[in-house]
Amino acid sequence: MVHEGLRLLFRRDDFDGEEIARLRAEIQIGLDELDRGEVVPIEDVFAEARDIIAAHRKQG
Repeated sequence: MVHEGLRLLFRRDDFDGEEIARLRAEIQIGLDELDRGEVVPIEDVFAEARDIIAAHRKQG
């Protein structure tokens, strides 16, 4: 039982490291886009979010 617990703990730690690396890569993509001026006004983001939420509410 201890062996299995340790195996799961190490597996969780590996996943966390992989997930952190993936998130860092995604953040870098966003920062690179920002540096190039590839941005969307926040008002547009909120409007799209409201539209998506309204569509989901209609679906039930």
